[in-house]
Amino acid sequence: MDYEEAQDYRPTHDEIDREIRKHGADPADFWHEVRAKQEIGLLRQITGQDVLDWLGY
Repeated sequence: MDYEEAQDYRPTHDEIDREIRKHGADPADFWHEVRAKQEIGLLRQITGQDVLDWLGY
């Protein structure tokens, strides 16, 4: 999958964890931020772009 395809992709929880670990980061940090955004209504469904942004792409 290339960058453009990844932007709109809706990854599973396991796929997100795996990708974050591949980048040497802790998935728990990502999920903490996601929950905070969901609580205030800034994020409903996670897309590949959300993961890419969090990873710094």
